[in-house]
Amino acid sequence: MVSRLRRTTKGLLTEDQYAYSEGVGCTEALVDMISSWTKALDQRSNLCLQSLFVDFSKAFDMMDPAILDKKLQHLSINPGLRCLISSFLSDRSACAVIRTTGQKSEPRVFNGGVPQGTLLGPVLWTIFINDLPQRIQSSNATSKTTIYADDVTAYLPIQKGEVTLTHTGHRDRTLNAAPLQPVLNTVGDWSCENGMSLNASKTKSMNISICLNISSTEPLTINNTEIEEVSEFKLLGVTVDRHLSFAAHAENVFQKSRSKLHALLVLKRHGVSTEGLIRFYQANIRSGIIYAAPAWFSFLTDYSRKSIESIQRQCLRVIFPDLSYEERLSKAAMIPICDYLDTMCSSFVLNVATSETHRLKHHLPVRQSDIGRHSSRLRDVPKTLSNYNTTRKSLFSHYTVA
Repeated sequence: MVSRLRRTTKGLLTEDQYAYSEGVGCTEALVDMISSWTKALDQRSNLCLQSLFVDFSKAFDMMDPAILDKKLQHLSINPGLRCLISSFLSDRSACAVIRTTGQKSEPRVFNGGVPQGTLLGPVLWTIFINDLPQRIQSSNATSKTTIYADDVTAYLPIQKGEVTLTHTGHRDRTLNAAPLQPVLNTVGDWSCENGMSLNASKTKSMNISICLNISSTEPLTINNTEIEEVSEFKLLGVTVDRHLSFAAHAENVFQKSRSKLHALLVLKRHGVSTEGLIRFYQANIRSGIIYAAPAWFSFLTDYSRKSIESIQRQCLRVIFPDLSYEERLSKAAMIPICDYLDTMCSSFVLNVATSETHRLKHHLPVRQSDIGRHSSRLRDVPKTLSNYNTTRKSLFSHYTVA
């Protein structure tokens, strides 16, 4: 069933959905969003960027089979396959079982939602939410949407002619409008039409600007409930702040890694081998440090990079207490963690550049040869502007492909 659905819907589903797609995941979704944000912030016609992080309550459990069937019909899915899917989702019986005694509750019949853990569930959800990005863009042509499973992020560049910022301090400004309100209204309407429940308490908004602290005097609202405006938000496991400095993310990574350092000490005291300790560090500590690094590492200051590097220093000091850091790295067959992250970012950009059909291809910088510069010395040099400081920090400008 999954194979048939994928074949039939190939080319018909939105590329704004990054979950359940081959070759892309959380990292690609974050890179796409952040690269789009930096480009928008560096355009002189834009004041700032307003983003909306939407949370649906129990999205998979709220899917209505009748509404899903209409969406399948719109995609020209075979009637027989639609009937089979409807049968799979309807009149499902389930009960709770106590493992120790085997005692069962009374069975309960479910006529909605998708069973958790099935292969079919992710595909059906992708089809169910497929029309939302187009609906959002219809409410505002300049808005964009990025979706990962049921996490929806909508963002809108705010142009100078549309709104004004009121000066309230050295770097403090107030935004006397809510340009993203029509987008939120569209999301709310889509939720009602499709039987979804939008969780207003977990839905957040953020005004993004590199230098200014922008707060809104007119908050976004949904169903007479105000949406909280935040200065930082944990998006797909990465803490994004309103200045795109990622200092808060680096601090969170540092604190989480420090908390796991105690486990490494306990293993050392109980006689775990050096090889075992290195494997524990790589699997439980370093894996958290390097998560989605292409999305945020190029934005870090020297101070944040030093704090990231200090994590590996402390871990290797536990494993090899009597050696210098360089000797510890040699013994562990490792390199400095910041060099490792640099390599990750370079490999990511190279993969995008060498793939003909990669979804992030459009973020690669324009080269001089593409704008009529035919000098052999300059033709492969990326086109950059000195005043575009934000874009120059982003992944595809910071790590170029020769």
